[in-house]
Amino acid sequence: MQQFQFISLLLLFPFFLMAQPEPCIDPPTMTSFCADACIICDIDGFTGRHDANIVGEAPPRFDGECTRTAHNMQWIAFIAGSEDLEFRMSVSNCRDGRGLEFGLYRGINCDNFKRISNCFGAGNQMVIPPGSSGVIRNNEPLEIGQYYYIVMDGALEDNCDWTFDVLLGTTQVAPLETSGTIEGAFTTCRNLEQIYHANPPIGATEFKWQLDGQELATNAPELPLIFDQVGIFIWLAEIDFIDGESLVYFGDVALIR
Repeated sequence: MQQFQFISLLLLFPFFLMAQPEPCIDPPTMTSFCADACIICDIDGFTGRHDANIVGEAPPRFDGECTRTAHNMQWIAFIAGSEDLEFRMSVSNCRDGRGLEFGLYRGINCDNFKRISNCFGAGNQMVIPPGSSGVIRNNEPLEIGQYYYIVMDGALEDNCDWTFDVLLGTTQVAPLETSGTIEGAFTTCRNLEQIYHANPPIGATEFKWQLDGQELATNAPELPLIFDQVGIFIWLAEIDFIDGESLVYFGDVALIR
């Protein structure tokens, strides 16, 4: 005799912020540590200030690549809206007249940092002094919808204003229009592995899967799953977007014994 239990598939696209940065409040400010950094929704034409009097946190190899010695590190984040990005940073209103050093970094959850651009500073190129500017560009494709960090240091502890002007690409992410789809077998047997794949719109950055309220150890759009008993299971997939829109997808899976 066959018995059917239906498993509800719920795919969410909410404004869940796990360890990813939160959008900046007004006025946006830089922070001395990665974990405190916020996201500028669009850096084009944006003006901010590097302003710190503590050493703060430097990503690995910032010393030697983008500066000789970290003095007063500052962080702020943005979202990639294109695979390639090129922008000009103009420096002004410096306290000591020395300027800023900076580069772009990838570091999901403030871990496994990698510099993904050229950088300006005493360790690599010249510091950008007040009244001057430097053009920075990525050296590997950016992931659209993912967040990246702009990391700065003041030359010999200087503090300055800065302005970004995008020359190529964008840091604007298009609004979500569809909820995406889930691919996989929607009728299955016990003890048979099935692989389900979420196809979200561009902009998904985090994947969190749950089964009966228990979080599964995966952070990927693909989920292998084995149902080893008959019962009512609730399968929940939360997919995080940094821009805050929420969309829902429903489906059913029949479990057969």
